[in-house]
Amino acid sequence: MKLYSKTIKILLSFFILEGLPVILFFIVFAFKGFFPAVLTLASASTVSVIASIILHKRIPYFALLVASTTIIAATATYITDDPKILITRDTLYYSIFGLSLLLAAQKNILILKKMLITVFGIDDIAWKILQLRWGIVLLFSGILNAFIGNTLSENAWAFYKASLLFVFLIFATYQLTLSKKHRLDGTNDYGIWS
Repeated sequence: MKLYSKTIKILLSFFILEGLPVILFFIVFAFKGFFPAVLTLASASTVSVIASIILHKRIPYFALLVASTTIIAATATYITDDPKILITRDTLYYSIFGLSLLLAAQKNILILKKMLITVFGIDDIAWKILQLRWGIVLLFSGILNAFIGNTLSENAWAFYKASLLFVFLIFATYQLTLSKKHRLDGTNDYGIWS
């Protein structure tokens, strides 16, 4: 199975631009504690959006929305000395986005298709399956985030947040099996536009 350079670039872009702020959060948390890690998350999220704009030569509206809410929640968490603000932001983000994907899929509104059509060339059956899968994973992540954030320590929540990044990366990579089966003409073996 040959991985194409564009496939690798997409996976690396996700990992670096979306995941690096979380990885830096976890590293700083391990050495300096929760609140310095929160400032690192806010700063790294800002840099991530700027880098995404420069690299992709477009404004990534969804990434901008996610980063903005992260920056606001992280800043509020730092100022108020209340970790629940950032934890609640993550709970709401995962839960609302997951539920939105599921409800939209039931009405055949393919949100992920609109967001990722320039990357993936797959049929509508695959888009709906992809949307349902991500909806379930995100909704479950939100519920689990609320449970961990409200019942366990900040250490447990920080570990969950960092671990979730790797779960998402593995899950996203697994979705290439779906795009491979439902790819359109003009795409590579993984359903990614050449």
